[in-house]
Amino acid sequence: MNTDPDRIAELAADIASGVSGSRLHGVLAGGLCCGTRDEPGWERVLEAGIGTLALDAPLRGLIALTDAALADPDFGFEPVLPGEHEPLAERVAALADWCDGFVLAFAAGRDRAHAAGGDAAELLADLNAIAGGLDAEAIADGSDDDEDDFMQLVEYVRVAALSLFAARDGATPAVRH
Repeated sequence: MNTDPDRIAELAADIASGVSGSRLHGVLAGGLCCGTRDEPGWERVLEAGIGTLALDAPLRGLIALTDAALADPDFGFEPVLPGEHEPLAERVAALADWCDGFVLAFAAGRDRAHAAGGDAAELLADLNAIAGGLDAEAIADGSDDDEDDFMQLVEYVRVAALSLFAARDGATPAVRH
């Protein structure tokens, strides 16, 4: 299955008009990492993260691609963000949006009886802090130091998502047909 981040970003942009591909991808990754498995669960996750969105074939395909990327044994998963040729401020805003969608989806999809604790709670708190604490307008020139800091933050978010995915209860297919 193709887990190419550019293809995932392209599909995300086509599926949810008015919603960034970064946010949609964050919502899907959050839903997968908390173990969302069925249609009612996905409806809750989608509603919490982006509003009403039909769970149609293209969206199911994007969920499957995101699931495959998270499960990639070579750890090829990457948050869908604008490319490095885009202004740093735009990429920072997209990362904050990705994290916000992830956290909202994770919270909406998580079984209340199995609330996140320990390391998972710390990772979610960190992602929530990133979602609310990044100020894209504070990035004036996109210096090399800013670029390095941004790349380190993206790597932290990537590893946090992979860790939460690995820790989810009873990993099963993302959507049952």
